[in-house]
Amino acid sequence: MMNDVVRRGERLDNPAQTVRIRQQSRGENKVKIPTLDEMRAIRNAFSTTPPLPPTFEEVWCAITSLTGLRPSENRGAAIEDLVLDGPLPGIHVLRRADQWNKIGPLKSESGRRFVPLGPQSVALLKRWLLVVPQKAGFQDPGHPGRMLHLLFPTSIGTTQSLANIYHRMWMPLNVYRTRFFGHKFELSGLLH
Repeated sequence: MMNDVVRRGERLDNPAQTVRIRQQSRGENKVKIPTLDEMRAIRNAFSTTPPLPPTFEEVWCAITSLTGLRPSENRGAAIEDLVLDGPLPGIHVLRRADQWNKIGPLKSESGRRFVPLGPQSVALLKRWLLVVPQKAGFQDPGHPGRMLHLLFPTSIGTTQSLANIYHRMWMPLNVYRTRFFGHKFELSGLLH
């Protein structure tokens, strides 16, 4: 701001030019990203064998880890966003669920994208679609009158809350990881 005042000729110099703000560490831990061995072990712990239906945890972990979708994008994803057949299977990322479980647009237009899916993900999602609860659905915020169905709904077909994901996914994962690897996952940004 002071540089702008100098540029406009209202002051000859910027008295704050040499001021430096020191940032102190607040003792925060850095995020510990799971190793490949840890991810394999976690996926194996949640995995079911066909013809058994996959669990919510299995599908959520696999899709999140293999696609890089944010939890808010997973929570806002619709079955209708999936392309599981054809030469390029994938998922269209078009919306998100906010912290109040309201489905709406992504934070920025650049967040809209198509994420390719590999054969394992496609097979898992096809098994998931046989058991996922498809209730009444919700109005597509981008196309009024069009109904969509959540890819990861609650058992009654509503949007998963962050608290539900935390208790249903995060806590069991941390118990598992602590037991087998001696440390917990860091929560920083992984739920939002």
